[in-house]
Amino acid sequence: AVRQGMLAAIARGAAFVGYMDADGSIPLSEAERVLQQFTAEKDVVIGSRVKMIGYNIGRTFLRHYIGRVFATCASITLGQAIYDPQCGMKWFRVNDRLKKSLSAPFHSRWAFDVELLGRLLKDNRISRFEEVPIRNWKEIAGSKVKPWDLPISLLQLLLIKLHLNRWRKR
Repeated sequence: AVRQGMLAAIARGAAFVGYMDADGSIPLSEAERVLQQFTAEKDVVIGSRVKMIGYNIGRTFLRHYIGRVFATCASITLGQAIYDPQCGMKWFRVNDRLKKSLSAPFHSRWAFDVELLGRLLKDNRISRFEEVPIRNWKEIAGSKVKPWDLPISLLQLLLIKLHLNRWRKR
């Protein structure tokens, strides 16, 4: 659905596309602030849930540490240190590289963020990315992510790695 929405926006002439979690965990004001981080040198700006002084990042201990394990494995998969690849807020400048990265369906349901970032990193232009700490994020009760999903997600990362190796050979 995210991929199809981004493709529809691109077809209508959008200069930037992106997505946010639909559960309201991130206020719209944060989306605007993060979107303003774009400069001419950046193609991708992603939110990152980093708990720092003055920031209101509210999530359970368990979810935080499961997320850290996943993020570490995702960084290994991508070959790049990305603190929070699963943060549900990402913005992209529309260009040929993004269009190509969205040209094929994702192989992963829950880790599509990692797969998309991996496709965009094909030529290792990490300098075109920026990870911006978001100031407000709250865990919403009723999350569909459960602790036992971690092994499945790690398997999905392995499959993504295999698909990215084929993608990079294109």
